[in-house]
Amino acid sequence: MNSKRVGGVDIVLMLDTTGSMAPWIDAAKTNLQTIIEKATTAYRSQPLRMGAVFYKDHCDRDKRLTVIPITSDITRVQYAIASQEAIGGGDTPEDVLGALDVVSKMEWGGPGRILIHVFDAPGHGPELYGDCDDEYPAGDPYGLTPRDVVGAIRDWGIQYFMLNVNAQNITAKTIQAFRKYYDKRNGGMFDLKVYNLGVDASVFLPTVTQAIDISVAALQQRTDPSLFATVRAVE
Repeated sequence: MNSKRVGGVDIVLMLDTTGSMAPWIDAAKTNLQTIIEKATTAYRSQPLRMGAVFYKDHCDRDKRLTVIPITSDITRVQYAIASQEAIGGGDTPEDVLGALDVVSKMEWGGPGRILIHVFDAPGHGPELYGDCDDEYPAGDPYGLTPRDVVGAIRDWGIQYFMLNVNAQNITAKTIQAFRKYYDKRNGGMFDLKVYNLGVDASVFLPTVTQAIDISVAALQQRTDPSLFATVRAVE
């Protein structure tokens, strides 16, 4: 990863854009402006930058990953989200590790680094899924591992929020593995925050809003609290 101490807060949206995710993609499109306004207020005078990674699966070839680098040009992210369609995906798992690998190599600033991951499918391989319909049962075809990829997210102090949607229990092993390599007990600055959401995409906005409040509370403890809006501590 290239890390540039540019100050302020970076927020990256990592979104599964395969066929089952249509309501959540629409929720992101509908609510992004409100989220931007919320973040701008919460972080006060701190410069806000955003990026995005939209991912599908290896069978989707050149559409597997769509990357918007972290930028102060927020409209670029808005246009990118507006163009996303819920299509693609083959077997049950998706290219979660490929997307996370890209996120870990983005040019993050500081001190605030927030990743919001919206998904309903596990990653490939026995540690993340391990069922019979995985086209890559041995793991990522490019050799990516949860230890390395999630460890990189942890080591760069990126605050990681997972929104597990569509009431999917098949993601349990992925979440368990990510906790193993990310949480404070393994040397991280934070614990992985997981929201197990149902099928009602109207909860997208309040959930992301709560994630922003949690990130502000964490940053207040590490930096000058006057730089941020005062928020109620969120458990």
